[in-house]
Amino acid sequence: MEERHTEERVQVVRRGRRPSPGVALSRLAYAIVSIIIVILAFRFMLLLLGANPDATFVEFVYAISAPFIAPFEAVFPDTEMDRAVFEWNSLLAIAVYAVIAWGVGSLLMWALRSSSTEVVETVSDDGSVRHGETDRQ
Repeated sequence: MEERHTEERVQVVRRGRRPSPGVALSRLAYAIVSIIIVILAFRFMLLLLGANPDATFVEFVYAISAPFIAPFEAVFPDTEMDRAVFEWNSLLAIAVYAVIAWGVGSLLMWALRSSSTEVVETVSDDGSVRHGETDRQ
């Protein structure tokens, strides 16, 4: 019986990084906290500009921002000038939520980091092609 020797040629088609769950989750965390920060910034500006608290939009912003400002309510006294209110606690809340977002995002990126991958194509002498991936840390 004659032994047939086939050679295979392997070539790297594409190198890249597999999408990491850490990237997706950190982007989600940043998006959620960004929405909270925008709501708190609206609250701060409406108070600073002396917006009418009976206006529907102003009531809405105050209502949805209340749970996010609650942990910071008694930290600093508000500075009032006529109808305008400089709410220091809103600025504190914005800063704290930004730091929390950065920390959570960094932690997720570190904990769920991805490995690099190579997409390889193996071509046999008979012309058949196989595709696959190899992982590298």
